[in-house]
Amino acid sequence: MVVACLALAVSLSGVGYAAVSLPKSSVGTAQLRDGAVTSQKIRNRSLLALDFRLGELPTGTAGPAGPVGPKGADGTRGEQGPKGNPGTPGTTAYEIVNVPSVFDATDVKSADASCPAGKKLIGGGTYVNSNNLPVVLVTSLPRADGTGWIAAAKEYAATTSDWNVHARAICAVVAP
Repeated sequence: MVVACLALAVSLSGVGYAAVSLPKSSVGTAQLRDGAVTSQKIRNRSLLALDFRLGELPTGTAGPAGPVGPKGADGTRGEQGPKGNPGTPGTTAYEIVNVPSVFDATDVKSADASCPAGKKLIGGGTYVNSNNLPVVLVTSLPRADGTGWIAAAKEYAATTSDWNVHARAICAVVAP
């Protein structure tokens, strides 16, 4: 019995010694073993919402709606102002001009789509109708003077099948 009491006194004095001999804040995350901090060791209401990951805390019910804010000074609408000057007209008379090349077995084709008089080129493109033949598009660009679209294509393996290339100019009347 004397030995048991002596062992108890020694073990209790070690814990008491550690509690009074360790410097303040000397035990941190690195010194704690996994599972060392449990719910019983945490004081109730001592953790903040920031101590938890998103979604770990349940959300509460929505509170009541707040009161409606005050209206403006007098709430009346002012007089309508004078009518403004009309703006410049935008793009009108939009038109797509599609010009195909000949549809035959020639190995090089070109097409040139021009905008009608009074209209300007605002865009363009090219379409190759090759029925899956080995055809490569060589050129697809606006004319240097901006009045149309040029397209050219070439077979890169000789065939006897018919194909063609289309130049498409997107034209419109554009206000100055």
